[in-house]
Formats: sequence, C-alpha cells, structure tokens
Amino acid sequence: MKIAAIGDIHSREIWKEVAEHASKYAEKIVFLGDYIDPYPEEIKEGLIYIKTFEEYDWSKHNWYDVPDEREFEPMEDLDPEWSDEDINLSDEEYFKKYYGKKDGGEDLKKYYDKDGKFNWNDYFDDKYPEEKLKKYKYKTFEENISVLNDIIDFKKKNNDSVILLLGNHDAHYMYPEIDKCSRFDTTHCKKFEKRYRDNKDLFQYAYQIKNNLFTHAGVTYEWVKTFKNTLKNQGLKDDYSNMADVINKMGNNPATNRIINVTGGARGGSLLSGGPTWADYDETRLDYIIGLNQYVGHSQMRYIFTEKVPKRYGSITYCDVLGSAKPNMASNYKLITI
Repeated sequence: MKIAAIGDIHSREIWKEVAEHASKYAEKIVFLGDYIDPYPEEIKEGLIYIKTFEEYDWSKHNWYDVPDEREFEPMEDLDPEWSDEDINLSDEEYFKKYYGKKDGGEDLKKYYDKDGKFNWNDYFDDKYPEEKLKKYKYKTFEENISVLNDIIDFKKKNNDSVILLLGNHDAHYMYPEIDKCSRFDTTHCKKFEKRYRDNKDLFQYAYQIKNNLFTHAGVTYEWVKTFKNTLKNQGLKDDYSNMADVINKMGNNPATNRIINVTGGARGGSLLSGGPTWADYDETRLDYIIGLNQYVGHSQMRYIFTEKVPKRYGSITYCDVLGSAKPNMASNYKLITI
C-alpha cells in the first residue's frame, strides 16, 4: 500500500495540484492539517533555519548517546543510513558527509564566522537568490473559506482514500476549549467555526497503520511521559500500536482534548514538549517514539526530509513544504510504502 502525506496548506491553492499528482501513485492521501490560516506573507527567503533554543533544559531528558544539537538542516530529501560513529562527528563533518555532496564540492569556508559558526543566511542568499525576490499576496476571507470548502468537498468525494488531520490552526476553530493560536481570525471566526463543526466527522487528530503514525506535529516521549497516566487510562498499549486510536479518543473529551493541544517551550508554552498538534521540530527531532515512523507537518521546511538519530530506531519525517512548493510535484509530498 502507498500513502501520500501532504503538509500544511495554509490556504494555498497549490494543494490541488499536489493532491492530483499524489493520487496517481498513492491509494490513500493523508493531509497533515492547518488548512486555512494564511501567513500575512510567506517566509521571505523561502527557507527555514534551525533554531538554537537556548532556554530548553535538555538535561531533564533521559536520552542516551544522542548527537549534539545540529546547526544544519538537510538540503534535499535524503534518508542517510546512520552509523554508530556518526555521534562523534563535528557539525562540519556531519554536514559534508551527508549533505555537502549536493553542493558540488563548493568551498564552504567563507560561510563560517570567526567563532566557527556556519552562517546559513549568507549561504542560502547566495545559493537561492531568486527566493528573495518572491512577493506574496495576503488572502481574503472569501479565498480562505473557499480553500476550506474545497478540502471538505475533496474529502467527501474521496472519503475512503482521503484522511484529514487536524492542526493547531484548525482545532482552535473546531473546539471552544482550545486556546486560540496566532493569527486567529476574530472577525470571521464564527463562520470558520460553523464550517469546521458542521463537518467534524470528516476530521481526526491522528492516523496509524502498523508502526506508521501521522499527526500534525508529532508525538514525543516527553509528552507521553508527562501525561502517561491519562494515556494509560485511555488504553494506550506499551508498544504504541494504538497511539492514533487513543489520541482520537482523547479528542472527544474537552479535558483530554486540551492535552492533545498543549504547547511546549519551543512554541512559547510552559511544558518541555508540545502535544500532537503543537510539538516543534526542536522538540521532536531527538525525542520521537522509538519503533514508530512518524510523518508530520507544523514545522516549516524547505525540503521534505527524514530525521534519524543513531541508536534511536524509528524516524520522523517533516512534510510542511508547501510554503516553498517545487514545480516537480513529487517533491511536495511524501510517498510512503507500507
């Protein structure tokens, strides 16, 4: 079976072309949430740089033999095979081993400052000058609601082959108990709320086949540990084989629904990790669930890529790339064979 995972739409019309292309190769399409909520402007460089989250207290995690926090974001949809000695690589060695090959052997020394830190801004400005010239128009309410209507209609016409997951920018319209996210449309919120709630049965928080888990933002051990009693009470198995069922069940109760939508430190919250609609890349990339292959949106990336940590079996793949959609439609979604 082949499944296509499509990242956050944020009122972008490009999703139709992506879904049409994906439907030729996949039996099922999973949309990873955030269907409306357009950005006032797209990221000017069309890129996302990995943030160094200094305030995060990594010492509270019981991780073993994980690499130091990386400064480098993969440049292509690579899926390198880790080896144990990679843990001892410096940032520069790591970059050159797995991602530097795509640069044609170019001299990267000019992008390092006197302290040895790689300057991603200068590097990408040189490598992708065309991105700086992009201009983006802010969408009207009519355009936003039209995208949501089209997504709902697409689901209704292809009910068995399309999965609509909820993102944080969907949940705050769907559920009154959820805190409002940034850019919440107070002017038109009642109309958005009605459209979401009238079609509540078309949406869900999580989808899982075997050890493949799809959520908007990802599930971390820290989130599971923080709410382990609730998750156990909801029937979570030790092997996490029913993680999606448990998360979806929790969404039916206002109290447990809040747990799904908690915010972690990387997104301005008070917890060490956000929930399945809020977990940030900085929270998930080292703390994903062992044994599960996760597919998520939420954290914007230029390219789809899979994060694997040595000795931490499983993976997490980041699919939120429609903000820098490529003419090659196959680059805009992740095709998974199960």
